[in-house]
Amino acid sequence: MNSGTQIRVSGLLVRKDLNGKNATIKSFDKTKNRYEVHISETLEKGWLKHECAEVIPNDTEPKSIPLKTRVSIRENGEQGVVENYDNDSKKYFVALDSGMNGQFTSDSLIVFRHI
Repeated sequence: MNSGTQIRVSGLLVRKDLNGKNATIKSFDKTKNRYEVHISETLEKGWLKHECAEVIPNDTEPKSIPLKTRVSIRENGEQGVVENYDNDSKKYFVALDSGMNGQFTSDSLIVFRHI
């Protein structure tokens, strides 16, 4: 990712409060193997691994998420697996690791990997 790339923070375990926040890539440090970022909402600067920086696409089309994809909820960082999709409500049904279930739009989910 280049300097100036707009990203969304995702997958942080210690600073879960930053998950879902938008940030801008400032630089990449090869020795740290981390991106220096400026978090827009909190005005904080920090260092992120590549897997914790989700590029914000330029298009506004909703993304299609395959079933059985591991996701994180943008609002609170909770994780789970996509189990179903409802065409009428345009929401994904997610089985959360906490044992609860939820319904979320695609822009509320951060995709980790297909399992």
